[in-house]
Amino acid sequence: MKKIAGRLRSGRLLTVAALFGIALIALVAVPFVASADEPANRGQRNQPTSVSQCLERVAREDPLRDEFLDELVNDAVISAEQAAEIDARLDEKHLGVCIGRVLYRPGNAVTATAEATGTEKREVLGAIVAGESLSEYANSRGVDDAALVDAIMAAPEAKAAELVAAGEVTQTEVDAVLARIESRVTEMIQKTDISPRRMGAEEGQPVG
Repeated sequence: MKKIAGRLRSGRLLTVAALFGIALIALVAVPFVASADEPANRGQRNQPTSVSQCLERVAREDPLRDEFLDELVNDAVISAEQAAEIDARLDEKHLGVCIGRVLYRPGNAVTATAEATGTEKREVLGAIVAGESLSEYANSRGVDDAALVDAIMAAPEAKAAELVAAGEVTQTEVDAVLARIESRVTEMIQKTDISPRRMGAEEGQPVG
C-alpha cells in the first residue's frame, strides 16, 4: 500500500510539475521584441512604465495562484516548502518578463535602424512592407548586422541602467534579460515577414 500511495503521490507531483512547467514556459516565451501575434498599437497601450507597475498588473491578472497552491498543500499533493519554491520561481519569471517589457518598446527596432542608416522611419517601414528584412535594409546602406544590433540594443541598455540606478532591479537581473533581448533582436532583424504595425508603426502613419 505504501508503494502504491507513493506512486500516486509521485504521479500527482509530476502532473503539478507539468502544469507549472507549461506556465513557466509560457511566461518565458512572452516576447520582448515585436510579437507576431499582437499588434504594436495594442502593445503600446498596455506597455508598463515601470517594473513595479508591471508586477502589480501581473498580480491582478493572477489572483488565484495563492489559492491554488494552498489547495495543493492542503490536499497533500505538495509540501508547503514545495509550494513556496513554486511561488518563488513564478515570481522570478514574472520579474524577468516585466523587466523585458519595460526595457524593450514597440518601435525600438525601426527607430534605431533609421538612425543607424541615416534614413527616415517611414523608409524603414516601407522596406518592411516590401518584404525586406532590417538586416537587408541596413546592410545595403553600409551598416552590418553587429552594428545594427548594437544600435537597437542602445535604448534597452540605457533604460536598464536607469532601472538599476533607481534601485528597481539589480544589475544581474537586467543583464540576464538584456542577453535574451539581444538574442531575439539578432533573430528578428533577419525576418522578412513582420508587419510594420507590429514593428511600432502608428495607425495611419505613412510608409514607403
